[in-house]
Amino acid sequence: MHHPPRLTAALLLCMGAISVLCVSPLRAQTRPPPCFSTTAAWDQWRAAAVQALVQPTIFENNTAAIDWERVIKQSTPYLAAITPCLKMALPDGATLEELFHNCRLFVQANAIMNTTDAQGRYTHQFGYNVSDQEYWERNRDKFTFPALLQSQEFLTYLSNPSTYYKAAHMIDTHNQQLPFAQQWTYLPFKGRFISTVDQAATYGRFLVLAPGQSDGSDKYVFFGMATLEMIEDAQTDPQAKARLDQIQTVSVVAVYPEKAPDSAIKNQTYILDFLRQKQPNGTFTIVPNIALDNFASTKCPFCSNCSFCHKMATLPFQPAAEYAFNPQTGHMEAKTQGIGDIPRFLNRRLSTYGPPSFQGFLKPQAYGPPLGPVRQRTQTDLEKCRGEIPLADITVPKVLAAMNCSLCHNDTFLGAINYPQAVRSNFNTIAFQTKQGLVETYIAQGWMPPDYTLTPPERTVVTNCLLTEYEGLLKDWLTSNGSAR
Repeated sequence: MHHPPRLTAALLLCMGAISVLCVSPLRAQTRPPPCFSTTAAWDQWRAAAVQALVQPTIFENNTAAIDWERVIKQSTPYLAAITPCLKMALPDGATLEELFHNCRLFVQANAIMNTTDAQGRYTHQFGYNVSDQEYWERNRDKFTFPALLQSQEFLTYLSNPSTYYKAAHMIDTHNQQLPFAQQWTYLPFKGRFISTVDQAATYGRFLVLAPGQSDGSDKYVFFGMATLEMIEDAQTDPQAKARLDQIQTVSVVAVYPEKAPDSAIKNQTYILDFLRQKQPNGTFTIVPNIALDNFASTKCPFCSNCSFCHKMATLPFQPAAEYAFNPQTGHMEAKTQGIGDIPRFLNRRLSTYGPPSFQGFLKPQAYGPPLGPVRQRTQTDLEKCRGEIPLADITVPKVLAAMNCSLCHNDTFLGAINYPQAVRSNFNTIAFQTKQGLVETYIAQGWMPPDYTLTPPERTVVTNCLLTEYEGLLKDWLTSNGSAR
């Protein structure tokens, strides 16, 4: 392990299956007592641990970013080191649990994903405080598909691009029987960020919003589908044609809106991936990924934590392309009229839910403070983070005003943007098609902040300064005493 030269405490990883991190502020090779007796010693230990956690790694393309997998694995021995000492009273009267509140939350939230069973299979890939299997068993009723969406007719139509239009027609017919407020919305589109988890790895989605279900939920059901490019390639390429048969993924985001006693808008959010498995007789069975034999041994065991991306119930809809069906032929084609109308409708609905709640299985606040806190910033602050953009190319007051993200993205309105979205991390290059983070993409595309007419240089400065500022915010939050937001 490489330690930055500014570390003031030596870190030792004690080898073995039940190893813990041992830190001695005096002698690097001497195991300290199980628990330090002074606040100063614990402060020194924590400062070293936090520095090691957030220290950027230099990757092959010579970019510096936090290695999100390293953070998860490194959190395990850190958590093991402090857990036996949490209840101890320090000389100033505080307990270590009080002193280390933020740091403990963070390493606990990350370390739990590194939990394995006796066979070495990861059991907490969702990042919840119960196993993935237990989460499914407790909440399987929350993921009940509307009858139409699990009918053999509908699933068969969505298994072939030539009959996608028939699936859409089934929804149109269904809507004729529903009151306007309960009518379903569907959107065939090409996504920008995350591919399906099946072998096809398509960015195509057939989204169905079924609001006001009998259990009180709004269900967002994302069926994987072919993109126009995939359909075109399949006409001449046998391998591309075979890829169409590999599209199986269907993802569910079930939102249960709730009104808290203080009238704040809250919701319970349930997210899970499924596969549509075709049986030998041609019928389809919808199976949760968690039920698959190879789920616990996936190649990316740390990619299933929904809260890493879902700081809102679901990501705001910003399709790379929207599709429509030719009324004469039924062929799927690029949409030419009303582009953006359905995404805007969906995004307005999303904004009414408030921040997601994961039923106590996971605390979104454990991943750090919100990006872009409302605070007084100056031109001097921009000088430190603007990069190569000259000040003459930007309007300073406009840039400074655009950095107050937490006006909306907070724990009571839309949900705070925090780790790992708010840092430069290799998670972004692994998880997203754009190979850059959601924060960078949303600002560069002009989607955020809303109602701001920022120039491209100004957007670059806003991005650079927000991410640079957050590096210090996260470190300060992790090393602060007690609970701080």
